[in-house]
Amino acid sequence: KYLGRNSFQGYRKLKSITIPEGITSIGDMAFYFCEMTSVSIPDSVTEIGMSAFPDTVVYNKYMGMN
Repeated sequence: KYLGRNSFQGYRKLKSITIPEGITSIGDMAFYFCEMTSVSIPDSVTEIGMSAFPDTVVYNKYMGMN
């Protein structure tokens, strides 16, 4: 199970999300141009695509930029 490429791209009202257990992959740019401040990613996620969470607090937390 995965969240596909561009799944929520540009949905600026999306501020927080909990990725369901069982999702294994988050596609490229899945949350591109979202202004998210919070996300919960389960251990089942083993792959996060390019620019999935760019320029967000989420990106900084999960991609080692903090």
